[in-house]
Amino acid sequence: MPLPDFDTLLKMAHQNPDALEQLRRDKSEQLIQQAPDHAQRRLRGLLFQIESQQNLHSCAMGACIALSKMMHQSFARLPSALKQFNHSLPEPTPCKVNASPTATLYKF
Repeated sequence: MPLPDFDTLLKMAHQNPDALEQLRRDKSEQLIQQAPDHAQRRLRGLLFQIESQQNLHSCAMGACIALSKMMHQSFARLPSALKQFNHSLPEPTPCKVNASPTATLYKF
């Protein structure tokens, strides 16, 4: 089932928030099921953290700020993870360039 358009989601949020929440749960589960087996446990843990933040805050804005903070913290760790990944790669093999070691220079 495709995701409804924005106006439909907005209408659901105002008129039937429980249906919108169920749609969110269904889509989250669908996404996790489509992920590779090795990533599903991590995704379930992340979903648990997201839902915990939503439950801790009495208003949607508080949850949004907390989730944004989590996202920024994760993003801040990205350069370190990329650096660690780059160090785990094998050294590149130099390639030979078949170029003439001499050149002819012309005056202008």
